[in-house]
Amino acid sequence: MSLIDWRNFSRKPEIKNLPLHQQKKLFEEANRKATENNWFLEYQLVAGASGAAFSGIGVDGPIAGATVISNVGATTTNEAGEFTFASTPTGPITLTGGKDAITGLDFEGELVGYPQYKTISPITTFAHYLKEADAEVNKSPMTIDEAVTKTFESSSIFFNDIDLPIESKDIILQKDFIREAIENNNKVGLAAQAVTTQIESIAEIIGVSLPETSDQKDKTEKFGRAGEITEFKPQNRKRTAYAAIGRAARDRGRFDSDHILGAVRYIDPINNRVRTGIENLSNKGAIKSQLDQLAITTRNLSRQEHLDSNFVTTQIQSVNRVQRTAIKTQVQQVVNGTRDGFDKVEKLADEESEKNKLNRISKDKPNEITSKPDGIQNTFFVSAPGSTSRFTQRRFDEKTKQFIKDVEIAIDAAPGFTFFGDVKNNPTLLQNKSPFPIAEFSATRSENFGDENFKTAFFPKTPVTHVLTQDFFSQVTTTTTVLQPFLLSPRDAKSPVGLRIVSQSIRSVTKPNTADHIVDGSVGIYRGILVIGGAKQTPTLQVSETTPRTITITPAESKIAKYILQQNKGGTFEIQDIFSKEILASNLAFVADRIRTSWMEKSTLIDINIRFEKKIDPVQHIRNQKGETYSISRAAPGSPESTFMNLQFNLNGWIELKVTYDSDEIEVKPKDGKAAPNGPFIIIINKVDLGKEFTFDSNGRINFPHPSKLGEYTIQYINENIG
Repeated sequence: MSLIDWRNFSRKPEIKNLPLHQQKKLFEEANRKATENNWFLEYQLVAGASGAAFSGIGVDGPIAGATVISNVGATTTNEAGEFTFASTPTGPITLTGGKDAITGLDFEGELVGYPQYKTISPITTFAHYLKEADAEVNKSPMTIDEAVTKTFESSSIFFNDIDLPIESKDIILQKDFIREAIENNNKVGLAAQAVTTQIESIAEIIGVSLPETSDQKDKTEKFGRAGEITEFKPQNRKRTAYAAIGRAARDRGRFDSDHILGAVRYIDPINNRVRTGIENLSNKGAIKSQLDQLAITTRNLSRQEHLDSNFVTTQIQSVNRVQRTAIKTQVQQVVNGTRDGFDKVEKLADEESEKNKLNRISKDKPNEITSKPDGIQNTFFVSAPGSTSRFTQRRFDEKTKQFIKDVEIAIDAAPGFTFFGDVKNNPTLLQNKSPFPIAEFSATRSENFGDENFKTAFFPKTPVTHVLTQDFFSQVTTTTTVLQPFLLSPRDAKSPVGLRIVSQSIRSVTKPNTADHIVDGSVGIYRGILVIGGAKQTPTLQVSETTPRTITITPAESKIAKYILQQNKGGTFEIQDIFSKEILASNLAFVADRIRTSWMEKSTLIDINIRFEKKIDPVQHIRNQKGETYSISRAAPGSPESTFMNLQFNLNGWIELKVTYDSDEIEVKPKDGKAAPNGPFIIIINKVDLGKEFTFDSNGRINFPHPSKLGEYTIQYINENIG
């Protein structure tokens, strides 16, 4: 099947006298319709010579039963919004019709995607119209990939302070980001939902307003149906609004009723002239106020990382539904003069009756309509006891076009920040206190490296490296975290920045071979093999209490120590006969926790192999020994701090910790008797099992949320013997 030929189409009587741009537009629409009506034949012809199949998904909520059209044919989405072509398209993909699987509402308008991205969403549609707007003014316009990159890099500006991390682009463009938020607790999916709700709501509000403009009213009053503006007809309104949003983003970088209405482009049906901008709209102020309220609502929802992802998704989708029902109706009433203002979106969306109109978000459980903290919470330590840390950022001098040395930035955070989700999700650092607001840091936009902010504030968009080095017994552990600063309020010249965790790596190495390698025997033991005259023995090794410490060696056939391993100058060691004081071997060094040597004693070859073995990390124990204490506290106003020693043996023989604290009965015990006293541990509060396994971290802490209260318990283990 062939599509409509341009030469023949342009010669039609009803077409040939129209302006060229209008001819082209009608030509595209005619071919789109022809493709839609005859897709099966087209599909068969193309598929016969096609390559690999292409699968994608329409996401607003998931759009079920929608028609998806491309240059390789047409298809329909399933209940999950998924679709498949027999071959990969080579141009734009459009999605129309269908039903939002979450809100239960018919989808109106058109979404546009591209084959390099699996998702077709309001985000890809926005990028498409940003590209189209750029093509109107530039001879070498941006590609769709460049438009997508621009969408993410400028997301905070475009979408009213909602940040779409460029690092998470593939999650939003290649996956169902709603499912990612629900099933994988990916907080980026919440921001993506907030953005799509904002874009679609703006397009709906502007689209509904177009027929009520004075431009339309005047022409239809004078010329009847001949005065109808094609771009303002129901099937074209959202497409017209999207195009105006793209132009507003290109020119202004922000969205309100003034900018978008000023960017609306249409063809005057009377004189066939292209016109740009809507001169008058009744109650424009009310419309602008509503758009501002929408921006605040969606921004606030995108920043609720500390709350359960199911709950936040339910909130966002409730706003989505309210915008397409109650608010859409109110827009029509406001612009035609029968209503003065709008109900608050948050109030309407927060009503339980409205939330109950949503279909189930997760297949495994009902929608969460009650606010509750997220169960996956992590702590980001700026510094830890016995450790050093630093934040550094590489600065680029625009004048010299050279990088200068890394600048060290000091951050005060005690005991640290919190974040929700995994590092792979690029979580935002939050203040470690309920209700977990975003941690804000000072920023500078100045390129004058002599100003006072140069070494005390972050440069936005430039990665920051945080290095935390912990010296723990014989191991040195270095945790390197890369953070991405982003402006919290991009249009504010003094906007603070937030920090997202982009990546994290942990490296542990054995301490350098120095004299202090002989460590206190309380943190580990030395085992040795002694070969004298070919006979292998297992000697007794004892670490001295003196400083510097030494190791005495007692052969198996002897009851008293016979040799001593002691420090030399320069970090090397020697072995000495305890009684004769004769040095039997010198210039020895530990290598990978081992020291091995041989020496001649009365013509007898003696070979010794000493290996240091760390004891099981004491913080993995619940024990009752001298010097060990446990303290408990809760991060909530008015909660006491308590130090206690209340360890009990239960009937199964394991050791458990049981205490009544802050009116709550708390039990901590090993998962099973075989693992006692080592973890993992289970925690029961007021007879309710938290349903998760816990272990003490490297700082001797167990942190766990209260099942019904805001705040978090912390159990701190302290061994007075080792500090």
